Amino acid sequence: MTRFGQAKGINLVFLLSLLLLTACGGGDDGGGVPSGGKTDGRSVSSADGKAVVTIPSGAISDDTNISIGVASNPPSGYIGKAYRFSPDGLAFLQPVTIQISYDSLTLPSGTIPSELVLGKMENGRWVGVPGSTVNTTTGVVSGTTSSFSVYGIVVALPEAPTGVFAVGANSQVTLGWDEVSGATSYDIYWNTTGGVTRSDNKIPNVTSPYVHSGPTVVINGMTYFYIVTASNSIGESSSWTEVSASAFDLMAKPDPPQSFQVQEGCGQITLSWNAVEGATSYNLYWSETSGMAQSDHVIPDIPIPLFTHTGLSNGTTYFYVITSYNRFGEGIPSVEIFGTQDTIPVAPLNVTPIGEDAQVTLTWDEVDGATFYNIYWNNTGSVTTGNNRIFNVKSPPHTHTDLTNGQTYYYALTAENCLGESDLSIEDSATPMAP
Repeated sequence: MTRFGQAKGINLVFLLSLLLLTACGGGDDGGGVPSGGKTDGRSVSSADGKAVVTIPSGAISDDTNISIGVASNPPSGYIGKAYRFSPDGLAFLQPVTIQISYDSLTLPSGTIPSELVLGKMENGRWVGVPGSTVNTTTGVVSGTTSSFSVYGIVVALPEAPTGVFAVGANSQVTLGWDEVSGATSYDIYWNTTGGVTRSDNKIPNVTSPYVHSGPTVVINGMTYFYIVTASNSIGESSSWTEVSASAFDLMAKPDPPQSFQVQEGCGQITLSWNAVEGATSYNLYWSETSGMAQSDHVIPDIPIPLFTHTGLSNGTTYFYVITSYNRFGEGIPSVEIFGTQDTIPVAPLNVTPIGEDAQVTLTWDEVDGATFYNIYWNNTGSVTTGNNRIFNVKSPPHTHTDLTNGQTYYYALTAENCLGESDLSIEDSATPMAP
């Protein structure tokens, strides 16, 4: 046992006795004597030399007897020996460093040295000391603390499971995840509102895959939200990924598709929609008139919620309904949607050239259905498509460079897509001028 603080009234005989004890390795089984200077970096060791506390100057305000002994009946989960640092609960004015050594040859089978951390006993269980480190070369685990307790070497908390998924079925949801290194068990937490935490419904000690089931527990049509945590002898992972799935009746026909997107192109229309749970394919019905029936044109057995309808007449509007299909039959039709084929675009409006130093910047209104623009120009006026051409201009504005100051330039534009080119716009002109 070692006393820290300012000794008072120490006579010469006591000092000589203390020096003699120090030289002989004196001290009880619970500790050793401090090393280092009189006030800075003093250390106390356990009798076996495997546990050390280093107390900086100013960490203790009063004389204090410090000791380290092997702890009796600590909670399971530690490696080697656990040590009680006394006085138990002693609070320091600044952090002290605790180091505990281990023998790599006697580590339990499967232990990964790099995953070892310094553990502290709190409320009858081990808690990892934040920021603790392990030197796998010297076999020393260390960390800082502001109070004494029982300390030992433990395995770090496991990482959160990854690859978590949930799949709904009839009155059940199946969950799965990737195994976590060092984890000895897994827990599932769930609710029906989202934002799951560890205070929600708990399914303990499960393995992957796990089926959450029961007609009174998992109700068809209800969405269930889940998190999965990993645990070891020290505790439970503190982060997670939330997943969700809806239970549904496998004997039922699937719901109609929803959330459509329509992309119109040259001679084709591309439709997409949200995947329908339980659907194995989709049927697409189409017509050139609204209010169609399922007796109209049909494109069956579409495997995914995406289809491009080709070979269409440009400028024509096409109407669609889509149904989902599974082995129990075809569901009810979706709402009607439509798309109109592209036509040749109209000529651009509000073409405005602005003269600048050796260049002209042109602006214009964008044209619906145009994929690019052509700029025609000359120096004499009455621009035609046979004059100089700046082609494949994606969007306004565009700057015509390398021009002669004082020379007037005349411009007219067309819009173009895969179907053809528009008429020329109204002509306009500008003259570049030096600043």
